[in-house]
Amino acid sequence: MNGVINIGARSVHFLVCLVLPAVMALHLGGCSSGPSYGRHEIEVCLSDQLKGKTVEVDLIPVMNEADLADWQMQNVTQYFSTGNSKRRETVGRQEFKFSSGDSGCKTVSARDPGWDAAWKGARSIVILANIPFLEGQGGVPGDTRRKDVTMQKGSWEGDRVQVQIGESGVRILTPQKQPKS
Repeated sequence: MNGVINIGARSVHFLVCLVLPAVMALHLGGCSSGPSYGRHEIEVCLSDQLKGKTVEVDLIPVMNEADLADWQMQNVTQYFSTGNSKRRETVGRQEFKFSSGDSGCKTVSARDPGWDAAWKGARSIVILANIPFLEGQGGVPGDTRRKDVTMQKGSWEGDRVQVQIGESGVRILTPQKQPKS
């Protein structure tokens, strides 16, 4: 033999038609099927102006874009009204209640074993805050008592997202990274 391998026409056809396109697709498209979502610790604190007041804050895991759109239109005043079925039935909701005797920061830890049960796979965490004297905003899209936090890996500086609840609404204090282009 002179180093020549004899492969039949069928083998060449198989390589050209099936194997080569598959290898090219993996190379050009990568193995990723889209954004990757992960765990971020979320710390919620009251501003100095709200310390000593009663403030309710709910963190809600959202698994898909359709549900996120619904939460972005949620009337916050109705959501916090007594006996609201949506609030009561929301799976995975983390509820924080600040009051005069308990106004320190509260955290959902990414290392908490309960994270997997309730929040694994969440694309976003919607934060709703029942802030005294802001009830009149209703459910308008710009309601400052509502924010959504992406759980996409690499979106935030560090692993902790710091949230401040103030007189003007919910603010995210942690810098968000610019998307890679």
